[in-house]
Amino acid sequence: MPGRLAASRQLWQQGVAAMDRSQWGQAEQLLGQAVRAYPANAEARQAYAEALWNGGHREEAVAQLQAAARLEPRSAAVRVRLAEMHLALGRLDLARKSAEEALDLDPQSAAAWAARSRVQRALGKTEQSLADLHRAISYAPSDRQLRWELAEVYRTLDQPQRALVVLETLVDSYPPGDEPQGVLMALGMVQMELGRADDAAESLAAAAHRGPPSSELLYYLAQAQWQAGKGAEALASVQESLRLDPNYQPSQQFLDRMRLAQQSVGSIQR
Repeated sequence: MPGRLAASRQLWQQGVAAMDRSQWGQAEQLLGQAVRAYPANAEARQAYAEALWNGGHREEAVAQLQAAARLEPRSAAVRVRLAEMHLALGRLDLARKSAEEALDLDPQSAAAWAARSRVQRALGKTEQSLADLHRAISYAPSDRQLRWELAEVYRTLDQPQRALVVLETLVDSYPPGDEPQGVLMALGMVQMELGRADDAAESLAAAAHRGPPSSELLYYLAQAQWQAGKGAEALASVQESLRLDPNYQPSQQFLDRMRLAQQSVGSIQR
């Protein structure tokens, strides 16, 4: 038995190293061998579950993680990951059950509170989701992902001013120029909801320069620029959106409305 355990651990270490190199096929093979060499190796099963999940073998991944949970009955982290997998598969009751099991094991786990918050949100229980998210942040106040999610929950609750405060604080937590595209886009969207078109255009333009912009981002940038009275810039943005995806209907419809508005202005001036 000690020899099998040692072999399993060696294969597990090799598999994790392959995961770190994003060599998922090799990782899956090595970690599968690690589990077969010593089925009671919970760490190997957890890593094997991640390799399987990344390879699209979702049911097998869940089965491996469930086995790891049985081997590690006091591990809140395993149950948090199970909750995340169940949530991704749309199994909301199982996801909530796993998150609550994690909280029973570790009531101060930010990850467990966050997992249950996401499940509550998926169930349409936004107020409960907000309460759980606040608990998560109380245990992990510097977690940027949780603050981003907090802003999204506030938006769902139609509280854009609170969302704005959260997002402005989040943006300020990054060195200038390092703000993620998604955060800047979310900030611009909230600024638009509050009627701050100039600020929204600035935030969304910054988001567009943080990486390859999507057609959706350019569509919202065009809207903000149009509302800010920057017609030429709005036209360029919406045309770029359609260049990226000629079938993106929101941009096509917005371009049609812009042309109609310009024609109306022209007829009045004549």
